[in-house]
Amino acid sequence: MQIAKLVLYKDSRHVREVPFRRRGVNIIVGDSKTGKSALIAIVDYCLASDECDVAAGVIRENVYWFAIVVDFGNDKYMLARMNPDCRNVSTISEMYLTKVDGNSLPSFDDIYANTNVDTVRQFLAAKIGLPENAQIVDDGGTRKPLPVTFMHSRQFCYQPQSLIADKDLIFYHTYKTFALQALKDAIPYLFGAVREDVLLIERQIKELQKEHRRLKAAKNEQEEMLRGQNSLSESLLEEAKAVGLVQLSRLNTTSNLIELLQEVVNWEPTPINAQNITNVDSELQQLVSTRLQYMDQLGDVQEKISMAKRYGDEGKLYSTELKEQHIRLKSIELLPNEVHRNCPLCHQALTDEVPKVREIYSSFEKISAALEESQQQTLRNQKYIANLIAEESAIKSKIAEVESSIHALYQRIDDARKLRDLNVQRGKVIGRISLFLEKLQLNDNNLLDSRIRDLEEQIESLQAKISKSTKEELMTSKTAVINSFMNLDWKHSLDLEDEEAIISFDPKRLQIYSISHDERYVPLNQMGSGANWVGYHLLIHFALHKFFVKNNRPVPQFLMLDQPSQIYFPSEGGACKDIEAAKRMFHFIIEKANEIGIQVILTEHADLPEAEFQNNVIERWNNGDKLIPEEWYNHEGSME
Repeated sequence: MQIAKLVLYKDSRHVREVPFRRRGVNIIVGDSKTGKSALIAIVDYCLASDECDVAAGVIRENVYWFAIVVDFGNDKYMLARMNPDCRNVSTISEMYLTKVDGNSLPSFDDIYANTNVDTVRQFLAAKIGLPENAQIVDDGGTRKPLPVTFMHSRQFCYQPQSLIADKDLIFYHTYKTFALQALKDAIPYLFGAVREDVLLIERQIKELQKEHRRLKAAKNEQEEMLRGQNSLSESLLEEAKAVGLVQLSRLNTTSNLIELLQEVVNWEPTPINAQNITNVDSELQQLVSTRLQYMDQLGDVQEKISMAKRYGDEGKLYSTELKEQHIRLKSIELLPNEVHRNCPLCHQALTDEVPKVREIYSSFEKISAALEESQQQTLRNQKYIANLIAEESAIKSKIAEVESSIHALYQRIDDARKLRDLNVQRGKVIGRISLFLEKLQLNDNNLLDSRIRDLEEQIESLQAKISKSTKEELMTSKTAVINSFMNLDWKHSLDLEDEEAIISFDPKRLQIYSISHDERYVPLNQMGSGANWVGYHLLIHFALHKFFVKNNRPVPQFLMLDQPSQIYFPSEGGACKDIEAAKRMFHFIIEKANEIGIQVILTEHADLPEAEFQNNVIERWNNGDKLIPEEWYNHEGSME
């Protein structure tokens, strides 16, 4: 697997292609801020990385689709992924995958999300020969089996500017502890020290050992339980008695506790449906509504009673006044009903005419009639109030009946809840009793011992087919081959402090050591000078790729190097501190890439005049030429 093209789409009119040659070195020479350092991040993003590490700036402001064309030898595929800035997110999981023929590429309008990163990772793994569900089992048995994925393989393909001269880290994205450990675990498989059939056997052993530990624990628990069988049986029966599952009389009439426990297990819960609580909510709502109606009626009747009583009180006052006037006028009955000119008492002549006695009689009669009517009205009002009081009493009785029904309904709900809770408590007790009896049954049939022996035999049989020592021996031999590549003539081609020291790679630590003539181990982070750091990075990566190609291991056959000459050029445009060392380094890269048959994509500030270097330059990004053409933007911002 190698990179045939890098393609950037801004829109349907703006498409930028950077083609690469298969095998050998592809050098892109460019000034600072022309986009060289973004190539690794773009390729990794298109190869389904978790995040988009393309730096903010002109590239992310002017690209809609990042894409690469991947060459598998017999066929090519385009992988495209949308710039996350287009959606204002940190990353996008959807991707575009399609097979391409020749140099024809999909147009901007033809690209759409038709897959996702997980599917692309599985696709790439299958294409490079990584078997599905390949896993490494932790030898210590403390961690879950590790799936070996394409994301492990691609860590051997990138050396960005910040990593290639790092004294502590050698491999891409291993600055996170979990990623470093994951690569350590995956290396035995990637080296070929663990075969696919061994992986399967190790997974089987892992599962059998897990089941064996579980059964051993169950056996220990059972043995402990059997030692206290009687006391535990009594305890369980006490629990059953507390929730009404067993009668006291039964406890007193039997000595076979296990038999009694078996009877308890057959208990069936009292059905709650008999309580008829299926329509409780609607029934309660209806009763509450009825009570509100009665309360409204009661309020109306009581208001009428109050008004009638006030009316009666006013009628009494009126009757009292009529009675007083009636008494005053009653004496008129003693006088004759005729006209008098003289005073009827002293017989003297009157100056004014005396009212007729008949008129006084008339007033007396009217008051008498009014008094009688008032008395009749009082009787009618009293009868009306009596009727209202009777109606009030009837309504209160109805309200009392409704409230009684509501109380009964709540009581029914409470009883059902208590029964349900009791059933739950009983169910828990029965569950503990059932578990106890099942363990006793296992013991009676010796099932545990038999199953444990079967598992031990299976594990022993499988372990006979593989050997941890075999794995260690294979890792040692394969690491020795890789170290031999670096220690032959390779180390003499680079600018290393001690060319006579033996170089050793430790795959368990992912670290490089130099072994001096006095057998002193010196790790890379204790070596001085950037030339050593860059030199050892180049040595191990080319040695690993030679090993991977030679042994047909599932690792992509490309290596991206970003500015390895930085150690020789203190600043852009500055004089080279050691031009001969820089030439030797580039000669080593070109020679080993051609010898191994891998593809190297090299981005550089340096532009050496030597023919070997110039023959491998595919693009120059200077004098306005950049990864993002200037016509794509308005000369604002800086290229990252």
